[in-house]
Amino acid sequence: MALKKSPIELKQQYSTSSPSKGFKIVQLVTISLAQGLTAANDLIALGKMPANCRPVAIELIGGGLPAGSTATVGWLTDQAHADSNVVRTMPAENEMQSGVNVAANTATKVSTPSCLKMGVADYDRTIGVKLSADVPPGAASLTMLMEYASL
Repeated sequence: MALKKSPIELKQQYSTSSPSKGFKIVQLVTISLAQGLTAANDLIALGKMPANCRPVAIELIGGGLPAGSTATVGWLTDQAHADSNVVRTMPAENEMQSGVNVAANTATKVSTPSCLKMGVADYDRTIGVKLSADVPPGAASLTMLMEYASL
C-alpha cells in the first residue's frame, strides 16, 4: 500500500498551535493523480487539521476518476507531523465514511454526523482517503473542501 501526499501534507504548512476557540476554518486541497500513481486501497493524505479541532463538513470532488470510483474518508494513523518513514494506515475505527462517490466530475459530501463523530484530539491529524479503484494515467485529480471548528 502506497501513500500519496497532497501539497499541504508535503509542505507541513501548519504551525503546532491551534486556532483560537470558536472559529470555523476552511481548507481547500487539490491533489493531482495524473501520473496514475494510485492503486485501489492506496492512501492519499489530503489535508491536516490542527489539535483541538473537529471536522464539521467535508466534500470530495473527483476530476477525471474512473466511473464508479468511491472513497473511504478518515484519519490516517500517527500524528500529522510524524516521521515520513512511518507506515501510515487507516484502521476501521478511524474511518468517517466509506462509499463516498468520487467518480469523474462529481462532488459528494461526507455526512455531518460522520464528521462530528470523529471527536477532538490534542495533536494535529491528517485526513486521508482510500480509493476503491486503480487510477490510470490521465488528467485525474481529487479535491477536498474541509470545514472544521476550533474548540
